[in-house]
Amino acid sequence: MGLQDRKLREFSRREEEILAASMRLLDADDWQAVTVDKIAELAEVGKGTVYKHFSSKEDIYAHLTLDFYEALLVELAGLDRSQPAVEVLTRGIELALLYHYNNPEYRRVTQYCKRGDFKKRISTSLQQQFRECDERFKVQAGELLKACIEAGSIPGAPFQQMMYGITTCFEGAVNILWNGECLGDELDVDEYIDSISGFILSGLKGLRIPSGV
Repeated sequence: MGLQDRKLREFSRREEEILAASMRLLDADDWQAVTVDKIAELAEVGKGTVYKHFSSKEDIYAHLTLDFYEALLVELAGLDRSQPAVEVLTRGIELALLYHYNNPEYRRVTQYCKRGDFKKRISTSLQQQFRECDERFKVQAGELLKACIEAGSIPGAPFQQMMYGITTCFEGAVNILWNGECLGDELDVDEYIDSISGFILSGLKGLRIPSGV
């Protein structure tokens, strides 16, 4: 392996270490007090090294959030599409909810990155990456919903109408899973996720189709 390859591998390794250190600091109650100095100290690199990889703390937040959603997209892409369409959609919802539940350390940074003012402050390149990420989720959701409509499992409502309900229900469920809120004395995660997926499917099946559609 040449010198250039070793340098690139070392650069990539340090970047991963910086992101890992940032994630550890953000998974704490005082996450809003995290600074580049603290990230550099935990990653055991100089502050200047952090800035060689990321232009700002918010640049780090953006990369962590994009990595989080990229991994989820990979999992969703692996769904077995040979199964009945409604089962694939149900499995996709359950998979996404479980993925969020299993990665609670991202709860603060991903919520922060959803803020409109945050999106305005990051670079145009990162803004574009977020738009592309959103578009990929829409494409996957659209494919699953279209398959269900063609199979007669749900009515042919406009895509945006369906996504309003799905997104609202899903985001609320994620907040409960991440914040440790309970329905009753104790939250059974599997039962809860099964209930939410069933609720979303029931809502889709009961959608009213606007006249003229």
